[in-house]
Amino acid sequence: KAWANLQILKSLSDGEPADPAKFCTPGGMPHTVLTRARDYVFEIHQYPSELIFFAEYMDQTRVVHLDVKPIPESIAPSNQGYSTGHFEGSVLVVETSLLKARNPVDRMQRSDQARISERWSRRSDPKFGEVIDIDVTVTDPEVFRNPIKGRQMLKRAPPDAVRNEYG
Repeated sequence: KAWANLQILKSLSDGEPADPAKFCTPGGMPHTVLTRARDYVFEIHQYPSELIFFAEYMDQTRVVHLDVKPIPESIAPSNQGYSTGHFEGSVLVVETSLLKARNPVDRMQRSDQARISERWSRRSDPKFGEVIDIDVTVTDPEVFRNPIKGRQMLKRAPPDAVRNEYG
């Protein structure tokens, strides 16, 4: 089905790479952490039981639950899915499930069987100072033959940076 959706998208496209933003469709995971829109603020709030991410790009919000309880039965699948996390030393390990199947207008197809694993680690970069590296693995047996991997580096925003509304 994902291949058929991509063929439909290709037949309707103008030859430019498809981006969910063209269709006012929030990307959700893994797009939220892998997008290359680096001029938009990505804000991280840490609390004892959760991390909350606010991405200026497409006004996306994501919660990573650190209290590692079973997923509540009342949670519905969503673009961001349901994320749980824990620390292995200084590395944040996040597992995301309950993702809804992806809209066929997006080149990044996703079924409701998708699972996303992330490893967040901090390091010092010679050019950007303190950065966060995010290694992402997407497993989706209905869309990909093998897991796919992605990587993102978040650099610290200038001290006067303010997260605005997307637009």
